[in-house]
Order: sequence, then structure tokens, then C-alpha cells
Amino acid sequence: MRNLINLTNEKIEELFDEAFGVDGYMGGEYGEANVVFTSDTFESFIQTSKNYNECPYNPELDEIDGFKTLLMKKCQVRKGDQRQDVCIIDFGDIRGVVLS
Repeated sequence: MRNLINLTNEKIEELFDEAFGVDGYMGGEYGEANVVFTSDTFESFIQTSKNYNECPYNPELDEIDGFKTLLMKKCQVRKGDQRQDVCIIDFGDIRGVVLS
């Protein structure tokens, strides 16, 4: 799916940093990439979050450099799991996701 996004790895990393203040690194010296690419829509992420054990904050929609973003704060998928922010950038047909 990564090949469907016409941006460099560096630009994708930069967008995650600017939008969410998180390292959206794509591999290299850091090891495995932490950006996951999916065709799931913002709506499907929001709908799925209703089944999480906790997702206490309303989803925050925004935009960075013409790309729509979605932030869901302090989500806990299952009881006992660590709470994480779900940071998503919409690249058109594909979304990039980082858990922080």
C-alpha cells in the first residue's frame, strides 16, 4: 500500500511530526517502521473505537499541508492494554496510522 502514496518517506515522517508531534519513522536506523498503511476510512476508525474498552476523547479532525488528519486520544482497545493515541493521516485512497 505504501507504493500508492506519492510522497517520500521523509515527507511522511515530517507530516506525522508536524501534525501530531510523533515520530512516524519509516525504518532505516530506527528499525521497523511504525507507520502502518491501511485502506480503512476515518469513519471506520471512529466506528471501531466505539467498541474499545475506552476512547474517552472525541476524535479530532484537522488538516496538515492539504492532508486530512484524525487524532483519537488515549484509546484503550482492551482492558489492561496501554492507552495510546491513534494518529491518522489520509493520503487519498490510503491512510497512514501511528500509535503513540
